[in-house]
Amino acid sequence: MRELVKKLRKYQIQIRKAINNQMQGDFHSVFKGSGLEFDDVRAYQYGDDVRSIHWKATAKGHGTYVKTYREEKEQTVFFLLDVSASQEIGNPGQQKIQIAKEICGVLSLSAVQQQSQVGLVCFSDNKEKYIKPGKGELHAFRFIADIFRMKPKSLKTDLSKAVLYT
Repeated sequence: MRELVKKLRKYQIQIRKAINNQMQGDFHSVFKGSGLEFDDVRAYQYGDDVRSIHWKATAKGHGTYVKTYREEKEQTVFFLLDVSASQEIGNPGQQKIQIAKEICGVLSLSAVQQQSQVGLVCFSDNKEKYIKPGKGELHAFRFIADIFRMKPKSLKTDLSKAVLYT
């Protein structure tokens, strides 16, 4: 298990470097301030969408005002992991299932670092394991430990049932 955590940390550092080089901050969005939760009113600036004008504030006669909305920053990352016998292809230590578990581990650590919630459904032709979305590094490490300890009860695969579980 220590070797696994060491490997995941190495991947995590590499991913963090790549992401930090491409982004200037957390949760950048193409739709700045277009969330669902009302935040504030500010003075109209040239180029603002006329559909965002706050007519009640504008009607008071002190200028034109637009509504701003709080950008949604909290995300939930949900993994679907096929743990059926079809994933046990490859050399020992480099089977599809091992690589998929490592990818889930690295991505869960990265998501938790960005304050996102992480959840999981492991499936074969049944729901093998469900981990409720949660936050924090402790949750991510429990998540990873559960993935690597998990042994499927069934060897068959049924993707349509897995999609219905989520």
